[in-house]
Amino acid sequence: MIDLTGHKQAELALKESETKFKEIINQINDGIIVFDEQGKIIIWNKGAEKICGINANDILNKSIVDFRYQVTPPELKDRAQIEKTINGILSRQTPEIFNQILDFEIINPDSENLINLQNTIFPIELEGYNLFCVVFRDTTEIKRYEKELVRISADKDKFYSAIARYMYTPLNTFYNFSKVMAVEMDTLPIKELQKMAVMMSKSATNLYSLLDNLLQWTKMNQGKIAFKPEKLNFIKTSQDALSILKPNADLKNIKNKSLCN
Repeated sequence: MIDLTGHKQAELALKESETKFKEIINQINDGIIVFDEQGKIIIWNKGAEKICGINANDILNKSIVDFRYQVTPPELKDRAQIEKTINGILSRQTPEIFNQILDFEIINPDSENLINLQNTIFPIELEGYNLFCVVFRDTTEIKRYEKELVRISADKDKFYSAIARYMYTPLNTFYNFSKVMAVEMDTLPIKELQKMAVMMSKSATNLYSLLDNLLQWTKMNQGKIAFKPEKLNFIKTSQDALSILKPNADLKNIKNKSLCN
């Protein structure tokens, strides 16, 4: 007879330890995948299920190469290249890839939606076995926000550039008239001075209107102005826009029916 009590207790302790370990891993929101020296997936936590849309029962004991090929976007599907990359990891011929934070994209098999991931991979030596762990998280929303910020920044640049161009005309007109008046004040006829004063007043009015529009646009983007659609007179709006160009055109003796009327 052989006393197996110690052996059984060790087995139970190991099983209990494995259960606790799996439970801890499953509580982590990040995806965690562990595969062995043959590239066989042995751990696939709940985070990986949620991010990749693949149930653990459908992927455990499958090849990591098959998984990568399955979720790779169509335009990047190259099984030979995927196998080369994985073999470099398994053989440790590409150690520079370990512990590096890398970005890549996958396709959800069910929805076929593109998912942006940020991952890192590192080797594990455990009781004579060489394992490899991949930890990754879904950065799709972050990437979307980054693109939106880039778009908003580009729109602001265009807007400020347009504002600068529109402000240049009335300011330039005001500057030119004031310069002429400063130099030729004593020689200019009173009617000419009145004409210049009127043009300067119009330029100042246009400049004020532009600054007011800029202020209103800023408030609107901050959500301080309620959206109230109203009807506009397109002809009047067009004439107001053209009137900004008229003073500068008059200075250059440019005659155009649409500007003068």
